Amino acid sequence: MKLLIQLKTVMVVAAMATGINAYAQDTVIPTAQLPKTSQTFITKNFNKAKVSQAQKESIAGIAREYKVYLDNGTSIEFGRDGSWEEIENEQSGVPFSVAPASIQNHIKQKFPNTFITKIEKKRYGYSVDISNGLELEFDSKGNFTKIDD
Repeated sequence: MKLLIQLKTVMVVAAMATGINAYAQDTVIPTAQLPKTSQTFITKNFNKAKVSQAQKESIAGIAREYKVYLDNGTSIEFGRDGSWEEIENEQSGVPFSVAPASIQNHIKQKFPNTFITKIEKKRYGYSVDISNGLELEFDSKGNFTKIDD
């Protein structure tokens, strides 16, 4: 009997989680509806590019994250608070200015003639893909930790 109750509880929780995800919605929004932090970041680091499309992902009407696509091929994901979480541009690269100075310096010194194609904030720090195909890992202070395979 106890097992049956536990099984029903697991099924209810799984159904609720699935139901919540079913209400996740991406909505195209005007750039002016992005958080001010995101707007400032785009202006500062991508002043020559224009926003092609901005989207808000929300669950049950509450913003979860924002996605922005620029006309130069860059895609940027922002958190609910407007801070960047992931930036990618395989063709022309991501501006070095978005990375902490220690990451910029490491790449310029150890991998000259390369550029950042993707940078992502992770729980432990940063994951950075560079144009020669390597994925570099850095801690939260921007110190190099390893090359990821």
